[in-house]
Order: sequence, then C-alpha cells, then structure tokens
Amino acid sequence: MIELLSFVAGFAIAPVANGYVVALATVCCVQYFNHLMNRGRLKEVAQGLRREVDDLCVEMRDISRDRTISRLENQILRDVLGQAEFSKSLEAMLKRFIPNPTDDFAAIVQLDASLEAAHQSRGLDAESLRQLMIDPELVTRLRAERGLLLSGAALQRSRLLSGFSTEDRRKVSTLYLIGVGDNEDLFAVLVTTRLIGIGVDEDEQIELSKRLMATIAGGLRQNLELRKQAQQLQFTQEMLELRTIADASADQPMRMIERFLSRLVELVAARRATVFLNPSASAESARVLVQVGEPLGPTIQKAWELHERSLATVGLVYNQMTVFERSQLERFQIDSLISSAITIPLTQNARTIGLLVLTREHAHPLPPGRRQLVAWAGGTLSAIIQNALSLAAMEREARQDGLTHLANRRTFDTHLKKELERIADGRLDACSLLLFDLDRFKLVNDTYGHQGGDAVLRETASLLRREAAHLRSTDRLVLARYGGEELAVLLPGINLAGAIRIAESLRRAIETTPVQFEGKSISITSSVGVAVAPYHGATASELLTSADQVLYQAKTEGRNRVCVAAASAPAPL
Repeated sequence: MIELLSFVAGFAIAPVANGYVVALATVCCVQYFNHLMNRGRLKEVAQGLRREVDDLCVEMRDISRDRTISRLENQILRDVLGQAEFSKSLEAMLKRFIPNPTDDFAAIVQLDASLEAAHQSRGLDAESLRQLMIDPELVTRLRAERGLLLSGAALQRSRLLSGFSTEDRRKVSTLYLIGVGDNEDLFAVLVTTRLIGIGVDEDEQIELSKRLMATIAGGLRQNLELRKQAQQLQFTQEMLELRTIADASADQPMRMIERFLSRLVELVAARRATVFLNPSASAESARVLVQVGEPLGPTIQKAWELHERSLATVGLVYNQMTVFERSQLERFQIDSLISSAITIPLTQNARTIGLLVLTREHAHPLPPGRRQLVAWAGGTLSAIIQNALSLAAMEREARQDGLTHLANRRTFDTHLKKELERIADGRLDACSLLLFDLDRFKLVNDTYGHQGGDAVLRETASLLRREAAHLRSTDRLVLARYGGEELAVLLPGINLAGAIRIAESLRRAIETTPVQFEGKSISITSSVGVAVAPYHGATASELLTSADQVLYQAKTEGRNRVCVAAASAPAPL
C-alpha cells in the first residue's frame, strides 16, 4: 500500500496532461483502501455477532433445559405435596423415580436405629427392606456431599448389596444415595437404582433429586417423629398390658407367669418361651419352671429343648440380654429349627435366679422397640418370679408342718372335707384314712431329748413320703402331721383292702428302718387305725373318731399293729 501511494505521488509532478489520470488512480486507490478497511471491520463485526448468536443459543438451551427441569420439578411437587396423607406423598415421589418396579427399586431409609418399620420403598421386597442398612462411612460422606453414586468395586464393598434378596440384587448395577436433612442432622437416605429421566446429564439429575428430597424433608421428619411417638405409646400400652396380667393373677403365681410369657411370645413373634430356674451351676442341671408357646411334636420337642438348654448355657456366660441371629446360632451348632433367639438373665439383688429363653423360627431382626419390651419384661419377670417364689414359700409354710414338712392339720382337714364332699355327690366311691401313732414316743424324748424326738419325727415323715411315692395308689394321697407324734394318711379312691395293705406296708417300713441320731440307732414302731368313708363315717368328725378309736385299740392290744374300724355296714374289700 505504501509503495502504491509513493507511485501516485511520483505522478503528481508529471505534466498536467496526465493529471486527470493520476487523480483518478488516486481516488481508486483510496476507495480500494477504504474497501479493504471496511471489509476487515465487517468481518470482525460478523465474527462478534456470530459469537453472540452462539452464546444466545447456549443461553436459550440452558433456559429451555432449566424451564424443562423447573416444569418437571413443579409437576412432581404438585403431585407429591397435593396428597392428603404424607404416606401417599412418599408413594408418589418414589413412583416418579421408579415407574417400573419390576426392573428397579427405590427406598427411603431412616437412620434412627430406635425406630422400627419406618422404611418405605417401591420395587423392593419386605425381606430386603428389613435388612437394608446404610454403611456408617457412607453416612459420613453423605453429610458432606448429600449425593453419592455407587457402582463397580465401591458398590461391591458396601454392606448394601448383602442385605438384598437375590431377586432385588439382580436389579442393581448402580445405586444412587441422596441424603435427607441438614449436613449435621442427616436423618434419612433415598436409595435408588435410577434417577428421574429428563434428558439432562447425571449431575443435574442428582441435583434435582437433592432438591426434591429437601422439599419433603420437613414432612418426612415430622412423620418419623409421629412414628416414634406412636411406637413409644405402643410400648407403654404393651407394658401396661403385661403389668395388668401380672397384677390380676397375683394369687395364682404360676398361672400368672404362664399368661405373662404367652402374651410376650405373641408380642415379639416368638415360637416358645422357657424359664430355667436357679441355673447358677449349669444350664444342663437347671430346672424348667415354665414353658409356653406352640405345641410341638415329640421329636421336634426334644430337639427344641436341647437347643434351648444350649442357648441357656451361652446366655449364662454372657450374663446379659443377648439377641442371637442365624449366623451366631450356627456358630453354636444350633443350626436347625430355631432361626433367632433371645436370652435374658433373671436377677434379684445382683444374683441370677433364672434365665428366660425366647426362641423364634424366623430370622427377621428383632426391632429396637421389641428389644426394649423384652428387656423390660425380663426385669419385671425377675420380680414376679421372686415374689411368686416367696408367696409359694409362705403358702407352703402355711400348709405344712414346720418340723416334718408334711401337711399340717388344717390342710389335712381341708383335703378330708373335699374328699368327703366328692363321696356325697357321687364322684368318689370311697376314701380311706390311716392314723399312725409312734409307740413309746415319750420314752424317746426322755432318752434322747427333744432333739432326738424331733429327729425321729422328721425321719419317719421322710420315710412315709418315700414309701408313698413308691405306692402311687392315688394321685391325691395326703400325708400330714396330725398332732404331736400322730401322723395321718388320706387315701382317696382306696377301699378297705387297699387301705389295710398300705397301712401294713408303711408300718413294716417304720419298724424296719431305725433312725440314726448322734451316732445312735433308734428303733421305732407304730400303731395304726384304719377307717373308710362312708362305711365308718360320713362326716370328717365321724371318720376321725372311728380311726382314732381303733388306733387306741391297737395301742391297748400291744402296739406295732394295724386295727380296722367296725361299721354298721361292712366296707367292701
């Protein structure tokens, strides 16, 4: 361009004839120069306009995408928040994530371990839902990131997969976790195999999911609080129900314990409950106080009881409430029939007085609320059993003679009256009465002192109990200390021949069994009077008088013998 101008300037000093040509050339050059300058500026303007158009296109796409997301988000929120019940709102939300539950699933998992059955899901079976737990390290990450994607090795390392059933595990290739709640107060997690498909990238779908979860967070928190209150109310009602059972049957302790345990078995979905008493030495030798639950066949019953004793052995070692899941039971070779169990020590003043074993035939985890109820029931049952044992001891003391531990006279009179009533109304044909008097008992006291006399009474009473157990002539046989050195035997349903045979057998046993006292052997004999109702007396007074009279007869005829009362009508043999 500079060379061209120099050339034109050179022509400026040429002759005038050429002036017009020079001027014209100059004008052309200048115009051409301006054209080139304008063309460059137009190109720059065009490029700038093109950039602006591109930016506008991107912005329009962003606006369109945002409008699409916003429209979808508003539509979802209308569907969700427009429901009359919050549970329906959650169903609507989960349905947006999982339109086809056959191929995918989603669940909202609460993180409060004290709540039971608070999860909600779509496309996930009940067993998987019960087992669904979020790894603690994932919860920590969610507090910071609020949204996670698990796939490949990360998914395999998590505990999530292990809780899913085979059918549900088939649906999993990727899991998305969206936190619900504030960073420091994350109280629930959305677990889903897919996000809401809206034609945008995955990050934006995760962000949309976060916003949707934030929208329902308040309602979900309130719903969980209501569930917690309802659960606590249910626990209180069940506790009061069990307490009512305990209070209503306090006069029948064993019946009350059975009813208490039967209801507890129902509340915790157990199959059976067994209480072992005084298991301090070993569970193998512990006495079964009570068993309740569904009846079992003989073979299953035996195997189940063996498992219960094995559990009791382990429970005594742990000495605290212990819940056994299937894997633990297998470790203790309890791998059949029972799928989960609970052992609860029953204590009194820091001393173990028994052990409660609850056995279940399904492996469902025991929810926290049920564990709380079982723990309370264990403490209550400890007090109930202690009171029952104390009551039984007092009742036994009231019914028994303190020295011989046979029935006392009042208890004997009560039994005699009942048996005579059975005879009167035709439910019983006969009832025999044997009155024993230890011969020359005053001489025993004079020779060996009252301690020697007490030893003779105790040992004779023990001998009668042993002999009576061998006889097994009647289920309602009653042995009593009737007074002083007099002992009585009541034989419901036994006729005269049977009574004489039993009286002779017991007399011979006393005669041939010396009592050992302080290194000395004391020989004892007895005189026996036999009377049979209704032939020797229809009332208690008449029958006792008849037996007492022939007892005196046996004494006067030389002692150590059996005499039988006479009757207006002979007693049948």
